[in-house]
Amino acid sequence: MNFEPTEIQALLRESAERLARDAFSYLDRLPAFTADVEAVEENWEAIAALGIPGILVPEAYGGMGGTLEDIAPVLEAFGGACVFEPVTATAVIGAGLIAALGTQEQRARLLPQIAMGNLRVALAATERHSRYRLDHVDTRAAEDDLSGAKTLALGGATADLFIVSARETDGALSLFLVPRDAEGLAVVPYRNIDLSGACDLMLWGVRGELLGARGAGLAALEHASDRAIAALCCEAVGAMTALHEMTLEHLKTRHAFGKPLGSFQVLQHRIVDMIVMTEQARSMAMLAAGKADSENPAERARAASAAKVQIGQSGRYVGEQAIQIHGAMGITLEHAAGYFHKRLAVIDRLFGDIEHHLDRYATASGY
Repeated sequence: MNFEPTEIQALLRESAERLARDAFSYLDRLPAFTADVEAVEENWEAIAALGIPGILVPEAYGGMGGTLEDIAPVLEAFGGACVFEPVTATAVIGAGLIAALGTQEQRARLLPQIAMGNLRVALAATERHSRYRLDHVDTRAAEDDLSGAKTLALGGATADLFIVSARETDGALSLFLVPRDAEGLAVVPYRNIDLSGACDLMLWGVRGELLGARGAGLAALEHASDRAIAALCCEAVGAMTALHEMTLEHLKTRHAFGKPLGSFQVLQHRIVDMIVMTEQARSMAMLAAGKADSENPAERARAASAAKVQIGQSGRYVGEQAIQIHGAMGITLEHAAGYFHKRLAVIDRLFGDIEHHLDRYATASGY
């Protein structure tokens, strides 16, 4: 595997890091954490102005035609800043599903809007009883009329369009496009503990537009889930890197017993362990991104699940060490350490936790 970024990837990282510094610093966005949920404002326009929503959109529809390895540096840079805008939900999951399954008319109508930043998309595939299983779906589709309930639609707080999974009358699983203002649809938006937007959906005879062939929903969802996992792993690496950097700075500047905290050997060992765990996570995130579009579903599943397990273990360790070394100040609202720790906790639960992916890896490996 080539670990050196291409020229395009280096430029994308530089642009994303500059945007993160200018528009998404934690202290600048701190008021959002004390505001009412309805008052939290997203700065999607700044992200769209850089063309980030269109990185994975094919060139024929106004995008860059890039791969997950191309958008990975952007996601890592955003993971190290206070970006709770739905980049993964729209640019990776939504655009990917429409590009893979959509008809020529659907692609021509929707993908240019995504690339320009005028359309935000959220996947609604989870139900309360699902427990990370994409095939556990009770939402019903009767002649494209959808009835049921969905929960934790990532990016759904501000989404304009939903991709909804539903069970057909013959038992097959299909995907449907549902606009936010559809008749019979109730959207309940909320914020996760890291302020990332999500929502629950209630559907009463909502008219959906079929996306892809009937019965093709499960295979498409599994692929989209693996791509989403790779993207979230990249964000998690950015958060771990930010935690390590601020903890190292704390050890250099904070004094105890007349000398810097960094002079104590036990704390030096901890900061080195944080580096090791972060680098292990980065390697696995790169593997997941590289295998996210593999034509071999088992290979793709193994890479995604292995990365998710490592990210969960590394994120928990790095977050807990950062909080412990900072002490009480690390859990105050005014310090960014607590935010990144929460962000890693949310990522650990999205699209399957450690236990789920250990089982999935074993299944994909034939055990």
